[in-house]
Amino acid sequence: MKKIYSVIFTLALSLIVLVGCGEEKGQKTFTQEKNGVSLSVTYYYTGDNVTKQTTKSSMPYSSLNAKTKEEAKKIADPLSEQYQGVKGLSEKLSYGKDTLTETIEVDYTKVDFDELSKIPSMILDENVKKTKKISMKKSEELLEKQGFKEKK
Repeated sequence: MKKIYSVIFTLALSLIVLVGCGEEKGQKTFTQEKNGVSLSVTYYYTGDNVTKQTTKSSMPYSSLNAKTKEEAKKIADPLSEQYQGVKGLSEKLSYGKDTLTETIEVDYTKVDFDELSKIPSMILDENVKKTKKISMKKSEELLEKQGFKEKK
C-alpha cells in the first residue's frame, strides 16, 4: 500500500512540475538612442504576462536644459520624488560628470496598480487597470512602434 501511495505522490508531483513549466519564461530587452538619450527596457515574463520591468535611461544634462549637475538635480530630484514609496516600484537617480542616469524597476507581482497609475509619467491603459496585468506581446508591439529595437 505504501508503494502505491509513493507512486501516486510521485505522479502527482510530476504533473504539478510539468503544468508549472508549461508557460515560457524569459526576458527581452529593447533599446533606443534618440537626441543623446539612451534608453533600455527589459521585461521579465511568464507566457504573455510581464512580471517585472526594468528601465534604464541615460541623458546629458543638456537634455534637461541644465548645464551643471546642480541644475540637473534641481530639475530631476522633484520628479524622482513622485516614484518613492510605491510598493513594488523602485526608482533611483545617479549623477555623473555630464549625464544623469535613472533606473526604474517595477515588480508587477507586488505593485499597487492604483498607486502606479497616479504617477503622471506612468501611463496605464484601462485594460491594465482592470486586469492588473501587462501583456508582453502588446508591450513589445508598442515599443517597436516607438522605434525601439530588440537587443538579441
